[in-house]
Amino acid sequence: VLVEANDRTAWRVASETVKGAKRPSEIVHGNIAPTIEAGAGGVTVDRIEQTWVLSLPALRRYRFPVDGAYEDERDLAGRLVLVALALGARALARDDGLFLRSRCQLAPTPGGSRLEAIAPDGSTQELEDPTAEHAVALLASAVDAAAEHGLVWETRPVELTAQANLVELVRRSLELTPKSSE
Repeated sequence: VLVEANDRTAWRVASETVKGAKRPSEIVHGNIAPTIEAGAGGVTVDRIEQTWVLSLPALRRYRFPVDGAYEDERDLAGRLVLVALALGARALARDDGLFLRSRCQLAPTPGGSRLEAIAPDGSTQELEDPTAEHAVALLASAVDAAAEHGLVWETRPVELTAQANLVELVRRSLELTPKSSE
């Protein structure tokens, strides 16, 4: 690719022979070659522990103005939507399976993971871990409550269209991919 005026967002597909051309990975488009030496193998682990954190003090900083005006109840309703969204994402990811990368599916331990609140003094309290259905219902309820305060949840799908240069880059990448003999 050829980057225009040192702006990594403004680029075009170029031949490898063009002076100043960069590899796609240099502008965060494409795979980065592994750094493990040939023949050294991969990584084997006995255990991987996933930690999930939702910082309520950080969420308290979020404000949800409407027409430039702030309202404590609206801010609280907006924060509740974010908490419900996070809990829903956690529950749905857990139920869908934890895919780390190609040929690496993580399996949870029997009994699942704990959900706990950590108080400012460091003490902990175990919380009920919502099912995916409960978490989705909680999100729907939070969205309805936020709407009563003027916060609108977009329900239409967001459609994205790739730029022509990205489509061309993917096409060229597929041409270079070794074909299966099947």
